[in-house]
Amino acid sequence: MPIEAINSINTNVAASSTARILVESGLGLQRSLLRAASGLRLNSPEVDPAALAQFMQFDAQISRLGAVDVNVTNAVSFSQTQDGFLQGAEAALNRMGELSIAAQDPTKNPQDLAAIQQEFSQLQDFVGDVAGKDFNGVPLFSETDVSVTSDSDGGTTTLSAIDLEATSAEGGLAGVMSGISVSTPSAAATASAAISDAVQNLASMRATVGANLQNLTVTGEGNSTLQENLAAAGSRIADSDMATESTQMARFNLLVQAATN
Repeated sequence: MPIEAINSINTNVAASSTARILVESGLGLQRSLLRAASGLRLNSPEVDPAALAQFMQFDAQISRLGAVDVNVTNAVSFSQTQDGFLQGAEAALNRMGELSIAAQDPTKNPQDLAAIQQEFSQLQDFVGDVAGKDFNGVPLFSETDVSVTSDSDGGTTTLSAIDLEATSAEGGLAGVMSGISVSTPSAAATASAAISDAVQNLASMRATVGANLQNLTVTGEGNSTLQENLAAAGSRIADSDMATESTQMARFNLLVQAATN
């Protein structure tokens, strides 16, 4: 305001202006102190309503992405557990293949074949047990694909099913869980062929698990990048610029001191 000579007794305009400036400076100092102490620029809705609304949306999405991250991590553990059991089945099939070849040795007597059959049957039971394993009550191996919530809007990614009990020639391992034996050389020859098919099927299953894990890894990395970018955007909206607030505090502090002198 322009400086005017004080000619009035009842109305001191200069004093009123000084009081107003003191109030404004005091509020500015209080606001800067609050922003510096809290680290937040948006301490109340009236500061920037539009920015606050945008920040709340970012914050909610980040929270949902945190839950998605847990889902994806659990799905990774699910798939890794699948692969662990498949590796066990692989070891069993390899040993069954050895036994099927050994049983075709014409020098083996009936007692030898009986001993080989006993071990072979135990391995068959082991593979059958693997087919019934679960993860937290959820079957690890079934004919149904698994859908995993993979983004903050509820979108899903699909894990291809691994069905150990599939009966097709190019499917699961049902053909070696029962119906074959190594009790005779001719039966062992039939078993050897079935085991070779089963090993090929198992290799395909492990490749499927690998593809599922790769899918989950890419999904998790994408969500982590999105979380990081949303957090950065939210910070630019809601967090205090400490350099600016330090300058503002010094400025308003001087103004308050000047107005009170």
